[in-house]
Parts: sequence; structure tokens; C-alpha cells
Amino acid sequence: MAAIDFKQRRVLVTGAGRGIGRAIVDFLDSCNAKIVAVDLEQESLNKLKQDIPTAHTLCINLTDWEATESILNEYLESNDVHHLVNNAGVTRLASVGKVPLADYEFVFGVNVKSLINVTQAVVNQMIKKGIQGSIVSLSSQAGMIALKDHLVYAGSKGAVNTMTKVMALELGQHNIRSNCVCPTVTNTAMSVAAWGEDDSPLATEFRSKIPLGRFAEPTEIAAPIAFLLSDMASMITGNVIPIDGGYTCQ
Repeated sequence: MAAIDFKQRRVLVTGAGRGIGRAIVDFLDSCNAKIVAVDLEQESLNKLKQDIPTAHTLCINLTDWEATESILNEYLESNDVHHLVNNAGVTRLASVGKVPLADYEFVFGVNVKSLINVTQAVVNQMIKKGIQGSIVSLSSQAGMIALKDHLVYAGSKGAVNTMTKVMALELGQHNIRSNCVCPTVTNTAMSVAAWGEDDSPLATEFRSKIPLGRFAEPTEIAAPIAFLLSDMASMITGNVIPIDGGYTCQ
């Protein structure tokens, strides 16, 4: 089977500076993609630029709709983007009845509102220029099954799952594909904040429910994303794909 080769096509990745986002960038770079890295933290982008000098970096607060739209539109007017990875995401955990408004606004502002805004900016330019390409959005297994204390986060990822299908339905006529992946707990700083260290009781209990018996590594999320973006997946669109070690098969 041939290796994935993006042939210098440009991929825009949000939340690119750390965790799964950085793993995605590194994997795509190894597949001969041109990287456009979007992140909130300039320091993370500086490190990325040192490691991948050919990458173009954009420091954007994605919760600011107008600023995001303006920065992206300015870049996209003169640069073709063929693929989009909606990776930026945040979490706040609280049980039903104890969710503050600030948590709802923060989580939905990043996980849903900014995804719509970024996707629209990229897709509008793709359609205008006649570019055929693909989108992969990061959801979560929490968007597929119920997890305690995940009311707001799960709601935001359930929205991503359904939006993925709507985008596939509407953009198919332009030969733009849309899929999303639903990772299990992945070994990143964000997961540690939610689940504790690897040997914590909460992490140990949850890991015992995964048939493969472990959490995912960031590269195990990046590789399927690269496949879905690539021409190898040219007939795959509108799918919500778990990457969860079998958790949701039960």
C-alpha cells in the first residue's frame, strides 16, 4: 500500500501547538503536507516553527469571531488551503445541576462556535477557488456515549458529530468531504487535567473498561486523521469514527 502523500497541498490545523494538535502537525509534515498552524499561544507556535520551518503560523483567539474571520480571510485570499483539521477544543467537567453559565459559554464557544467560524472561512474560499478537499473535525467518545460529569463537553461533541454530517451533505456537491473522529482518553496534558495521572483511581477505572486496556497516544489519533484527509479516503464522508480501543463497542 502506498504511503500517504499530500504532495505539498496545504493543511490548516487549529489547536496545533500542543497535544493531539501537535501530533497531527508532525504526522502531516511527515506526509509531505504544507502546514498552516493555528493556536492561541504564540510560544507554542514559535516552538512549532523552530521544528518545522516551512510551517506558517497564525496566533488567533478562536473565541473572537470577528478577529478569527478577519485573520483567516486575509490569509486565505492569497493562499490555497486544501484540507482542514478542526482540532481546537477545551473541556470543563461538572455534574447535572452544577454547570455554571461560564463553563457552557467557554466550551461551546471553542468546540462549536469557533469550529463553525473556521470551517466557513476555509470552505468559502475552497468553493470560490474550485478547490476539492477534505475536513476532519475532532470530536470525542463523549459525543457518542454518556460519561458522568460530561454534560457540557459531551453536548458540544455531540454537536460536532451532527455538524460533520450536515457539512458532508451540503459540501459533497463541491467534492469537499467531511468526517470526524472520536478519540478515547489520550495521553495529553488536557486528559491528565480531566482524568488525573496515569495511576489515579479514576484513570485506572476508566482504562479497565477499554477492551485494549490502555489510553491512546496522540500519534494514534493523528494517523487516522491523515488517512481521512487524504485521497486514500476519497469515498469516505459524513462519518463519525471512534478511535477508542473498543470502548464504544460495548
